[in-house]
Amino acid sequence: MKLYKKFFSRWTGVAMLATMGLFACQPELDEPTLTSGSADFSTYVALGNSLTSGYSDGALYREGQENSYPVMLAMSMDKVGGINGEFKTPLVPAGNGSGGASGKLVLTAESFPLPVPTANDLSTFASVTAGGPYQNLGVPGARVGNLTQVGYGSSQGNPFYARFAANPLATLAGEAKAQNPTFFTLWIGNNDVLGYATSGGDEGGDMITPVAEFRESFNRIMSELDGASGGAIANIPDILGAAYFSAVPYNNFEIDQATADQVNAGVTATIKGSVRQQVEASRPLIVQQVTAGVREGAKQQALAGGATEAQANGIADAYIASAEGMAVIAATVETTIDETVESSFQAIPAQFRPTVSAGVNPFILQSAPSATNPTGLRLATPDDLISLTAGAYASSAAFLALPVLPESFVLDVEEQAKVTAAIDSYNAIIKEAAGSKYAHVDVHGFFNRVTAGGYINQGVGYDARFVLGGAFSLDGIHLTQRGYALAGNEFIKAINTKYNSKLPWIDVNSYEGIVYP
Repeated sequence: MKLYKKFFSRWTGVAMLATMGLFACQPELDEPTLTSGSADFSTYVALGNSLTSGYSDGALYREGQENSYPVMLAMSMDKVGGINGEFKTPLVPAGNGSGGASGKLVLTAESFPLPVPTANDLSTFASVTAGGPYQNLGVPGARVGNLTQVGYGSSQGNPFYARFAANPLATLAGEAKAQNPTFFTLWIGNNDVLGYATSGGDEGGDMITPVAEFRESFNRIMSELDGASGGAIANIPDILGAAYFSAVPYNNFEIDQATADQVNAGVTATIKGSVRQQVEASRPLIVQQVTAGVREGAKQQALAGGATEAQANGIADAYIASAEGMAVIAATVETTIDETVESSFQAIPAQFRPTVSAGVNPFILQSAPSATNPTGLRLATPDDLISLTAGAYASSAAFLALPVLPESFVLDVEEQAKVTAAIDSYNAIIKEAAGSKYAHVDVHGFFNRVTAGGYINQGVGYDARFVLGGAFSLDGIHLTQRGYALAGNEFIKAINTKYNSKLPWIDVNSYEGIVYP
């Protein structure tokens, strides 16, 4: 089953061309007359989640932190004489970092390279509280409500925050406020819908934060930051455009005829097994009906032989109690159940009894049976979004035994609509919160350009392709260093426009993209 061949076909050639492009012609960046304008960058703090922390390649690790967009912004602000002192990040020890379950993802050096986790580095969570206060307050996993949650930095809260929290009862927004920031950046909210999307939506995914709750939580954050004279607030990108949801095509199930036969037999057996379970639930009733029928047959035979009604009833009762009668009843019950299972199976509409053939096929998807889909099985369609993690599942023993993807790896059209509606509502709240006082950073619009048709910066193209697109890291959701640099320039553009500043642009090409083996 060639599940990754399409992703990395000629990958080495593309990587070589991209590298040649980087060094063949490096345009010079025009340096404008630098000024902070009406903004005061002397005390800058950054609030947010993994996107603010520098999380990349499925983990929080030092190199990613050192090249987070707030660090890039701080360097740009420093060039206009803005920052007093040091912009501090709660750095993890050098190493592989941690995503909670695994270390940093890296590419293998095989013909079709795949991202694999390095060893998990538990030292990531060692306390660095003594080095605070920190100005980069990005915490992986944080939702909008977590920024003002008391206890979020405790041992029962978020370990990425507990490692640097001022105290277990501190809040992230409170830590920002305590530093009396003159300027802040805030990029929060994608986790309020991301967990739902990446874990299959209605099929066991996290809940989407209700819009009213999001608004209330966002307003609490803004009240903590109200003392800052300036700030930049970013909206939420369309997470469905990320590489995580485009890396695995819906029809990337390529098999030979022998495998197709095995799959079809397995699917048929699975469906019939489910039908049989339902029929077996009626076994007592079937036994009762069959027994009554066999008894009646014995009685009628006795009556035909000249027995009286009373004699015939006695003969019939004796027969069904005999070894021969019980054997006939048992055999008839099993035949009845088998016939019921087969007739019930044939009555199921063909679209809910999916089959595959030799060649390229859509994935077979499975969810809980429902009134509209009695088997829970269906073929994937071009409208379905298959998650990046389906690639790993496709090599699991469960999938190899029966190549069916659980619905937890898929977002259907209705689930996608819920994600989009939530993001649109959240972004309206964010824009309203920015108002006329703060810069509004339209990350959503920018990354729509990246994912829709590609984006060229300093002669280098970026798009939503997994690995080859350059913007998204190996986890398919978080950005590469260059992706964060692109986002950082969107912050600079909004800040310069709002505060008449002349912050220098981030040199995107000076940062790493995907690191090839």
